[in-house]
Amino acid sequence: MTWEPAAFRTAERGCWGSVWGRWGIQHTRGRRYVVYLIGRARLTEFDKLRSARRFCEAIDGLTDWSRPDAELSADRKLGLALHRAALRITRARPNLRIVAEAAND
Repeated sequence: MTWEPAAFRTAERGCWGSVWGRWGIQHTRGRRYVVYLIGRARLTEFDKLRSARRFCEAIDGLTDWSRPDAELSADRKLGLALHRAALRITRARPNLRIVAEAAND
């Protein structure tokens, strides 16, 4: 399978980018958004097209992507695998941050 230029829809609107199988990459103002074409949802973004393509190719076989969106979103192991794939491809260090703090007693 090869990447092809194409028009496709996201959840918000129609866009232009590259497609490969069930994956699309939306090209927007210097950013590349990975879009799951069946659910039309953005998964993540990259600053380089090459990284976005490699990410799609790396995650394509991780799970049964035909599962319902709610089930895919709730799959913690899949979420961690997607995060690891992105870190491997970009060679970035994890950037962890606290999003909520426990209430002080």
